[in-house]
Amino acid sequence: MMKCLPAAWIYVNHIFMMECMPLSSITLPRIFLLLLALYVSPQMVFAHGDLDKRIKKASKEIKENPNDPALYLKRGELYFQHEEYKKSIDDYKMCVKLDMDSNLLNFRFAQSYEKKNAHKKALRHLDKILKTESEHVKAWRLKGLVLYKEKKFCDAATCYENVLTFAKESFTENYLDASKAWEHCKKKGQAQNATEVIQRGLENLGTLNVFYQRLVYLYQKEKNFTAALDFQNKIITSLKRKEHAFYKRALIHKDAENPTAAKEDLQMSLDLIAALPRRFRKTKAIIDLKNKVQDLRKKLKNIGKSKAYVVPSVEKQF
Repeated sequence: MMKCLPAAWIYVNHIFMMECMPLSSITLPRIFLLLLALYVSPQMVFAHGDLDKRIKKASKEIKENPNDPALYLKRGELYFQHEEYKKSIDDYKMCVKLDMDSNLLNFRFAQSYEKKNAHKKALRHLDKILKTESEHVKAWRLKGLVLYKEKKFCDAATCYENVLTFAKESFTENYLDASKAWEHCKKKGQAQNATEVIQRGLENLGTLNVFYQRLVYLYQKEKNFTAALDFQNKIITSLKRKEHAFYKRALIHKDAENPTAAKEDLQMSLDLIAALPRRFRKTKAIIDLKNKVQDLRKKLKNIGKSKAYVVPSVEKQF
């Protein structure tokens, strides 16, 4: 069964890539069903994962029925999964020659053109979809990605907001993508949208640390250290393992010109590392963290007393 896992992951990854779905949609129930399928029939995973054989089979079907556009669409999708984007586009063009015209075909065109960085062509096909189906979530999401890559951040943010509006399910990535696009949008009065959309995510999806981390980053960037510390405290309180989080709070204290508090948090991080079982202390992640803590302590060593700075506190507990 374990030998099936790489093939299974490839198959699952292809599904989510083809459907333009965020990775957070791989929920526990879906993982359970995948594992059940692996247990019941490993051969199914290999059948799905063997794209070369499936492409050959599709090619044989096309040879037998050369005027069937559905077969070209099927093979084009397989080429896309195989990361042969030019071949997928060639098959989609055959669909057009054979009079196929659908939003699905336009979406497949857009996916392949986006992978080839042919952004104008991708946008043209996406706009065709949105002209007839204005609530097409996958089209809005892909258009947001294309516009973001084109550095048209305000337009990308609008697309991601439409994803949030029209999507039947909420995913963390949709809020994060909208926030990142708003962050880079330079239009007057739009800067606060980067934090506002994350606040909406907290309201709709609950208190997720990935949202807290995003808010810490944004508030720290804005030099709103009180707000950054407030959300970092929430992260610390929620975690069982806190050594990384105390180091992160030390960085905020450093930026807030409060070296005394920063040094206290660095010491707390070291104490927590020392309390870990030996097998954890020897991992690369912990060794790297310890080195970063010690480097920051050296930088702060010669800094004098901190300026008076009132910050929210959190109980330092193991």
